[in-house]
Amino acid sequence: MSRETMKWLNSNTLIGYTSKRGSAWHYRADLQSAEPNHYPGPVPVEDVRRRLFGWEAESREVYVRKPGTDDLDLAELLAMPDHDAMVAYVLGARAAAPGEPAGHHPVRQRPRDGHLHRRLRETPL
Repeated sequence: MSRETMKWLNSNTLIGYTSKRGSAWHYRADLQSAEPNHYPGPVPVEDVRRRLFGWEAESREVYVRKPGTDDLDLAELLAMPDHDAMVAYVLGARAAAPGEPAGHHPVRQRPRDGHLHRRLRETPL
């Protein structure tokens, strides 16, 4: 099962080797987008890049509440100058990860050391 809707799963996941293993459990022909997400063989790398990573992360400032405040009052927020969040607005969701300051860069570009230097998690708007 999944927290995503059936429409989302049929539009935003890529399923390969369906000729060998059949369709995914969530497959519904009437919910497929203009471009089907099931492939009889491997999912083409270009489709993965274009459909799943066709966005760029943007740097945003991070703020925290002043100690002792529970309300989200803009006057009560403190800037965190040594931190930023990398965000991208994709498919109606916000991908974000707080961490050390970083510049704007395409998601497709790997860090120089070959390891992901920050986690991306998807949260609802």
